[in-house]
Amino acid sequence: MQGCICAGAGKSTGRPGCTTPRGITTYLVIGHWKNDSGNINSIPQGTVIDQTYVEGRLNNLNMTERLFVLPAVKRVKHNHAPDVTEDVGNGLLIKTGEKGVRTNTYELIKGNATEEMLEAINSHLCSTLGFFELTNFGQIAGTNIGDGDLRLTKIADDTFLTNLMYPEEGVAQKIMLSFIVDETEDLTQQDYITAESIEYATRFWYDSQPQQVLITEVLSTSLTDIKVKLSWMRVRFENDGITDFVSNDFNAGGGVATINNLTQSTTPAVVASESALPNEEGVYTLTFAGAADEDEVEIGIVKDGYYADKIRVFVGPTS
Repeated sequence: MQGCICAGAGKSTGRPGCTTPRGITTYLVIGHWKNDSGNINSIPQGTVIDQTYVEGRLNNLNMTERLFVLPAVKRVKHNHAPDVTEDVGNGLLIKTGEKGVRTNTYELIKGNATEEMLEAINSHLCSTLGFFELTNFGQIAGTNIGDGDLRLTKIADDTFLTNLMYPEEGVAQKIMLSFIVDETEDLTQQDYITAESIEYATRFWYDSQPQQVLITEVLSTSLTDIKVKLSWMRVRFENDGITDFVSNDFNAGGGVATINNLTQSTTPAVVASESALPNEEGVYTLTFAGAADEDEVEIGIVKDGYYADKIRVFVGPTS
């Protein structure tokens, strides 16, 4: 509902002589609207928005506080339906107090509009999401309720829609995105951080976005090792494994260079050895101790610039 403040005078319309308008949206940033502590995710007033801060948010191990930058968006539209009114006769319309729905739409084009990108976006849709928009003026746009913090703007639950459109003659492949801005968000509280206040320019943020890695089990024939392959998010026919990971990059929650033995509730140390065989690019042998036949172990990676969902496998000669 939207009403008016009856007490006191209205606000002054005076303003400084030079103001910078909001730019056109070039990137969409999404994340959990609230973190697991129940606080709305925001950029606090006074934050030094340098490369360290940005990459820390993009690689945050707490997934409820991590930000996700989508590729460059095109044909952005911010549609605001008129507020609801009632015709009380003689052409007289009065507001009923209900706000018109605000709908945002975006398009990802060609190489940014792939099946794996669609899967990545859809993986977020079970959460209550919020968003920032990065503009061509280098601004970060969000919500400011008056405390100075720039909050994620809330997306109405179950309204984030995606659709992959394959190419046709004269038409590029694209992913269509749309959502409704939650009705609790006040348009007058939309705000932005200016480019002059941002040390790490927003145009570089997407290139700092971690790349999604897929962990797949190759083989487990003993109680002391498992062979896994690290590859890009989408499994492809060609051999495209990811190289140059080391023991300290493997971490399922027990610290660096560990796996998680779920059966025994232990986190044994692991040594990762990358295969040198030409047909085993991205294949690693993980060696560890203390497992029994058919123990279930969890394998994950923690490495800046990369992210993977953990996998669970059984170890042993009879696996």
